[in-house]
Amino acid sequence: MFGQFKNLEFKPVLLVSVTALCYFAAEAAMALERAADPEVITIDHLSVSDAVHVMRINSRVGNTNSVLILGDEKSLLVDPNFHGSAESLRHALDEIGVGPIDYLAVSHVHMDHVEQIPDFMSDKTTLYVSTLQRQNLIESNILPETVGRTQEIKKLTLDLGNLSVIIEELPVESGHTVGDIFVRVPEKNVAYVGDYLFTHGWPIIDRQLGSLDGYVQNQRYILSTLSESDRVIGGHFSISPGAMPIMSKQDYKDRVDLTVASACAVKAMQKKGYSQEAITEASLGEEFNILREDAVFVREARWIEYVYGVDVSFCG
Repeated sequence: MFGQFKNLEFKPVLLVSVTALCYFAAEAAMALERAADPEVITIDHLSVSDAVHVMRINSRVGNTNSVLILGDEKSLLVDPNFHGSAESLRHALDEIGVGPIDYLAVSHVHMDHVEQIPDFMSDKTTLYVSTLQRQNLIESNILPETVGRTQEIKKLTLDLGNLSVIIEELPVESGHTVGDIFVRVPEKNVAYVGDYLFTHGWPIIDRQLGSLDGYVQNQRYILSTLSESDRVIGGHFSISPGAMPIMSKQDYKDRVDLTVASACAVKAMQKKGYSQEAITEASLGEEFNILREDAVFVREARWIEYVYGVDVSFCG
């Protein structure tokens, strides 16, 4: 499935000791129990192109990706990651050859993606967020209420010199979290969709801020914006040293369709009177084996429990 991208550069960068706090949802914590020593952080660097670099931060916080988009004049860092990994991430950025970051953006407001915003803000840095993201970041004490370098956006085309980047708020407010955004680099045929793509298993959807209906609607919107040659980067890969797969548009569509089908399978059994426990015991069909076998954060039983308790509009 990912063979066409197997020539992408993939290399370990460094090892640093820190104490990492886990802000992930309960389902993620189950997977993180299988991760490495919580005192250890490693960074894996994946060069998607000469201008797009993914840094996977490996710890019990959840193997969160930070994405650097580097033009010949300006730089954009999306998802500066969780508190405690700044030194490691800066070292990785230094190895790529980027100085102070010009622009910051965040895909969504979970702490493992946003907590280091203050660490990467400088006098020359502008942070782009949706209105709901900014409100949430202020309430979470990530941003003080008066931050002059923060700009609220709905959709913005950012000029980095030799390439443009499109930062866009997704149309449904409540999806993975609230006010989520995604980023496209059309000249490089790359899109970073944050946690609207989990390459391993079923997705995490915030139970307080998000909704399954909104999540799927936003995924379908993302697909409508992509060209057939676009490559899609998610907010998390597998536990290191696992693969760091970049999906084609078709791969991403297949994953969205499979996730939707699994939710509708749960709802169909629920409609027939099956209890959550009975559905879990019966298990979903073999067609969902790729989700079942690759599950890192959300396993089948957790997915069934989540879907059973929410309303959806996308099942016939």
